[in-house]
Amino acid sequence: MGLKNETGDVPCELVDVISKSNDAGLAAKFLFGSTPRSFAETTKFWNSPSYIILEQLVSRDPSTHLQWARELGYAGAVPSGSDSEKIKAIIDEWVGSIVERVDDLWNGHVPNSGPVKSVQGELLYAMKNIEHACNSDDNRFDDYLNGLKDFIYNKIVKSKLPYLVQKVFVNDVSELTSSLPGSGSKQSSEYFESLIPTKYSTRLTRLWVVVLSWILTHEKPIKYSGEVEQEFCISSSPQEIYRPKRRKAKMPRLDEYAQWAVDLGLEKESFKGLAKKSEVHSHVDEWISKLSLEKNQLWKELVPESGDASTLQGELIRAEGRLSSELFRNGMMNWDAYYAGLLRLIGVTLGSYSGFSERVRKGLSEDIAEVERAGKIGEAAARGERAGFEVLGESFFVESDAEKALNRLSALIVVWVRNHPEPIPYKPRD
Repeated sequence: MGLKNETGDVPCELVDVISKSNDAGLAAKFLFGSTPRSFAETTKFWNSPSYIILEQLVSRDPSTHLQWARELGYAGAVPSGSDSEKIKAIIDEWVGSIVERVDDLWNGHVPNSGPVKSVQGELLYAMKNIEHACNSDDNRFDDYLNGLKDFIYNKIVKSKLPYLVQKVFVNDVSELTSSLPGSGSKQSSEYFESLIPTKYSTRLTRLWVVVLSWILTHEKPIKYSGEVEQEFCISSSPQEIYRPKRRKAKMPRLDEYAQWAVDLGLEKESFKGLAKKSEVHSHVDEWISKLSLEKNQLWKELVPESGDASTLQGELIRAEGRLSSELFRNGMMNWDAYYAGLLRLIGVTLGSYSGFSERVRKGLSEDIAEVERAGKIGEAAARGERAGFEVLGESFFVESDAEKALNRLSALIVVWVRNHPEPIPYKPRD
């Protein structure tokens, strides 16, 4: 047919004929030849009966890769106009966030000793054995792989997941089986000149995502009564091939916000067992809230009913309180040299403390700048030059950037006061 010389304007009938055929070589020449194919042409192949074609599309076409992820639960946004590398990076990041949950799920579903009691645990145990098989020097696990394929396909994939995921899953397991050491088989991809063999590590990762996505949506353990062993002999392989020691609760990767809190004194060990970034941030937010309660007690002890405090400790607490009150009561519309002076006192005092890390001092500068920015917007709003809602935002229920900045400044002040127990006399400048 000379498909490599076809233009982009291919008759729909031709696309339909090729997409419905099982001729992977012909489809490969059409899809991955020298002529770029439109999204509409490519998506016609998503319903192809050929497992190989669909697997190659997931591996090589960004739109198909994204569709595969969406079918598995990816709900993130992809900026319009994103190129292939950008889409790949977005999906790879999502895949990584799923796969890094393995250890936590293992600890929750696989006992240290004795039989596995949940379907989730059996799936995790089986996948770990498959991973071991693909890195071993023998070929003892063909039956194991095939049993897992049938089990997951019938119990999970076929009944719960869309067509594209089903086809790619079956192809990945079949290819892994044929590529095990000693199998004497070639990967079927090698039979077609236009298809690129997919690395077994990529196939393993995709299998992990299918299994883990299902487990993450079935948090409650489903009783396992040996149906896998009875039907597919999935547990007939040696049971001690992969049996790692029970690990302690995994420490999540701490981002800047969490590291900032650790630098200020929040115990790093307190993050153990927190799997999601949102959980980590909520943990820090809760810690800041507890510091605010301590600040309220310090206010009672160190801040007079009126006028300046007699100690620097008390004046710092009073300064943050006055700034917060102005933000919430008036939207910073009374911003002037007085409030700017209170903010400057906080910035200079905390910024000169050698006990704060470079990360904390950098955050301090950014938070001071954010509160000052809000003050200037409020000042402009008072003159009718800006909208008042710009300071606090349109929703009362969502924290504004200025509010978050003042909360962090409040935490820093409490830590500073803790580290300066001896009263420091304070005299306001004229």
